[in-house]
Amino acid sequence: MYELDGFIRVYVQHYLFIETDLVLREPGERKVLKDVNAVPVPLENQTDTETDSLLSNNTQVTSTTEGNTVTGLQKLEREYEVEKYLEPYVLKQKRRMRSGEVHYLDHPLMGLIIQVTRVEKDENA
Repeated sequence: MYELDGFIRVYVQHYLFIETDLVLREPGERKVLKDVNAVPVPLENQTDTETDSLLSNNTQVTSTTEGNTVTGLQKLEREYEVEKYLEPYVLKQKRRMRSGEVHYLDHPLMGLIIQVTRVEKDENA
């Protein structure tokens, strides 16, 4: 895979047109959820404040009940892995222009300056 891929097309259909379809790829990283494990949390020898802190410290805790009595809590531990990937940024534009004009095609991460000029044919060649 190339860092910059795509095409730039210049053509005439009564007017002069430029058409771009470019993709810029930059490396990036993202966290991906790999696994979720339920870890039992023993209730013996724990005070009410320790149990409350388990419930309030931004971790998800589920309780297991049998009848009307709570038999134990399970803490859900999430396992993440870092995945490397290429983030695509697309520059796709179509513009009508005149021969000799300078045009700037803009994108937040890249730009394109283009000028199309007429070429005179050499009859001696």
